[in-house]
Amino acid sequence: MLPENYIPDEFVTDALKHSKVKLMWDNDDPVYVQMVKRAFSGNEINENDFKTYLASTDSDATDIEETKKKYRSLLLETENDLLSAKNVVGDMQVTFAPGLDDKKSEDVSCDHETTLEKYKRKEKERKERKKEKKLSKFKESSNNVDDIKKSQVDLGFDDPFFSKNPSISSKKPRRRINKKKEFIDNKEKAELELLMMEDGSLGTKKVDHFDMKEILKIEKKKKKYVDTEGIQDDFEMDVNDPRFASIYSSHHFAIDPANPHFKKTKSMTKLLEERRRRMNKT
Repeated sequence: MLPENYIPDEFVTDALKHSKVKLMWDNDDPVYVQMVKRAFSGNEINENDFKTYLASTDSDATDIEETKKKYRSLLLETENDLLSAKNVVGDMQVTFAPGLDDKKSEDVSCDHETTLEKYKRKEKERKERKKEKKLSKFKESSNNVDDIKKSQVDLGFDDPFFSKNPSISSKKPRRRINKKKEFIDNKEKAELELLMMEDGSLGTKKVDHFDMKEILKIEKKKKKYVDTEGIQDDFEMDVNDPRFASIYSSHHFAIDPANPHFKKTKSMTKLLEERRRRMNKT
């Protein structure tokens, strides 16, 4: 039911009528504004104060009932405990553990200690554990050394050390190196044979054309294999050949030793010497 002096709030939904909407949470509470504007009588002021600070009668009744139930349950529990104690038959046996008191005191001290004290305590415990671990390792190692000394007996020349053959292990890497070297030598010899284009023996070769790359390869191989002859070692260039006349006369065909494509061979050296000789004559 509504009270006799109830006055409903008058409100308008501005969002449906205006583009500039006033937000309701920015305004003051309308009930509070009306109460301030209205002149209160003395009874109304006292009633409002009581409503603010005092609870209703319904809440008081529920609190009283809850406290009654609580006390009743506690009383019933104590009565049940007394009845169960009377019905116990036999003697009670109590045991004391001395270590539990120390542990309990440690737990109590741990609860009340600060963060710094806790850190120091843990650091101290860690160092003690580390120290104990080192001592145990040292004791184990000393015991092992003593056992080895006791077990050692002077066997003289019957010791298994003298029965080992050290030459077997030392020859293995040498054999591997020799095999590798032999494989490389055979490979290089095969390459030389392909380049030489042999006809029956190493002494007789076919020289059908003038190949600069083959000459350079053979000259490099000669440094490693002195006994092997180059494929075109007996080739002699005729510097007076008319086909080379432009090299001595025209600057378009001049040989530049500084050029990166220049290859220094016997024939090239002869050409340079011949050009220099002719230039000195002129």
